[in-house]
Amino acid sequence: MFWHDGVRRRFYLVALFVTGSVAGCGGSSTQMGTSLNGLAHSAAGRNVAVLMGAPNGLPGVPTDIVELDRVFKSTQLDLGFDEVVKDDTANTEEIFEASASAASNADTLFWYFSGHGNTGILLAEDRSFTFSEVASAITAARNNRPLERLVVMIDSCYSGSFVDGRTPIIPSGQAGAPDDGETVRSKCIPMAGAMASVDDALAEFARFQGTLYNQAFVLASSTKNETSADLGRSRGGAFTWSLRGVINEAGANDRGATIREIAERTRMDTEDVGGHTPVWRAFPSAVILGEKFFLYE
Repeated sequence: MFWHDGVRRRFYLVALFVTGSVAGCGGSSTQMGTSLNGLAHSAAGRNVAVLMGAPNGLPGVPTDIVELDRVFKSTQLDLGFDEVVKDDTANTEEIFEASASAASNADTLFWYFSGHGNTGILLAEDRSFTFSEVASAITAARNNRPLERLVVMIDSCYSGSFVDGRTPIIPSGQAGAPDDGETVRSKCIPMAGAMASVDDALAEFARFQGTLYNQAFVLASSTKNETSADLGRSRGGAFTWSLRGVINEAGANDRGATIREIAERTRMDTEDVGGHTPVWRAFPSAVILGEKFFLYE
């Protein structure tokens, strides 16, 4: 079962769009000079977040959802969301329904998933699914009106396959290990059902430009060749734990932080605690880097 909370906040994310597609945490770019409101399309628009988790034996997934939800609703770390929908034990029907309902009248949709994954697929509580299934539910609910901006963050193994499609990979790993508390686990599922290559996974996401979204930004917990770590019940996924810590630290700093600084710090912290490297990309050919992550009204 999913539930939601309406929230209106007093900070907003701020960023600049710059030319040049970036996969990973490096790359050069040229400023276009158009100031936008960070991960949201507009501070005045309707901005919603969907936080979906499917543990399937991973003890840290509920922690990811609960704690990220707490960050999104913090009165100090106010990210400008009008509504947050969350489910920490989601099956595919619940994921599709929550995504469609939240996106139906949104300008910006922030879509997050924590759980097992493989090349181009994610694992809900009942079965694996592709992002095209999520996209179909959203576009049907919106009568094919694209979102102004879609922000996707995925904390699962091989999630970089949605970001960087150049070479095939052959993943390995097992899902559904018993919960013994704080053992570090891989958030991956066996190869069965996975796409043949990351080119297929990337193409699946990219083809929705103009129908699902006008602009999109994807931040993945690991490269296309890496597993992602679950650190246990107390901390959750290494990527999500790092992201939350970086946002909290930046919010306590009067100087604030740029989008690039947030992403780079999250990358470094994730590498330190999880041993894998977050990567990102924007579609069609721009990336949100930003001058400031937070802005007071």
